[in-house]
Amino acid sequence: MKKKVLSGLFALALLASAGFGVHKSMNGNAGLSDLALANV
Repeated sequence: MKKKVLSGLFALALLASAGFGVHKSMNGNAGLSDLALANV
């Protein structure tokens, strides 16, 4: 039982950190949009 709770908390923390990373990268690319459009 304790192992299931710990693995669930670990999975939740992993998903939360991944979601935060994606959100951060989406907002961080706003300054690079001109460069990205110039390369297309």
